[in-house]
Amino acid sequence: GTNDWSVRVSGSQEYLRERTLRFQKQILRMRGLAGKSQVVVVVVPEKDYLIDRLFRKSGRYAAISAEMNFLAEQFRAASIPFVFHNAIDGLEKYQSESDFSYPDSHLPGRNYVHIFATMLVALGFDWGQVQDCVSLTPFPQYMDLVGKLSGVPETPNSMAEPDVTGSDVALVGGNEALQSPLGATWQRYRNATPRIDKSVLLLGDSHSSILRNRKLNYLCSNIFSETEFHWDPCGVRGSDLIYDSDVVILEISQRFIF
Repeated sequence: GTNDWSVRVSGSQEYLRERTLRFQKQILRMRGLAGKSQVVVVVVPEKDYLIDRLFRKSGRYAAISAEMNFLAEQFRAASIPFVFHNAIDGLEKYQSESDFSYPDSHLPGRNYVHIFATMLVALGFDWGQVQDCVSLTPFPQYMDLVGKLSGVPETPNSMAEPDVTGSDVALVGGNEALQSPLGATWQRYRNATPRIDKSVLLLGDSHSSILRNRKLNYLCSNIFSETEFHWDPCGVRGSDLIYDSDVVILEISQRFIF
């Protein structure tokens, strides 16, 4: 991935804590801007972190894990739902390391469904009223690490991605495609047949992405009555895009905290 993640995991305790505190400060600022809206923080783990935590257990990420534990404690004290550990723990019971062995930095589709379900529960919604319309269906996907790995063909892989039935979703704002720069990307979708009649503001990155990429934005747009997505992970770009949405989802890739 970007952001020198492979180097930063070995950063000093002082460096890591400074980055953690900066992220905590940003979330508390966004919580204040959100007013009466429900707020949930979603940190999507890096694949290498997840693999080591669940399968290899080398201890290489011990310092990062300590910071993630610290964040969990701080957000618990501030009554801010935090989705990270509860979207990782126990995955080894139904996934293996080989499930993550493909040339892309993103997680398998089933993990986004799991993160989404965990997020709904953290917000007090009933996953049971949603579960029956969410499945995994193979779709061709181009891998984002192909250009960085030698000997990997530039052809799409068939990947099992989230697929929601029974929704009636229409784009009512923004653009269907990614924009350049990515920070200019935003979309607003209305769903005429929502399972949860609430509006959502989603501030995230590629783990949320545009609707057609079938990540968290896709799931939100097909379940909630209205979803507005901005490529602005946890509001770090300083755009302060807080409206009167019922729910504000602050999503970010783990590596961008550090």
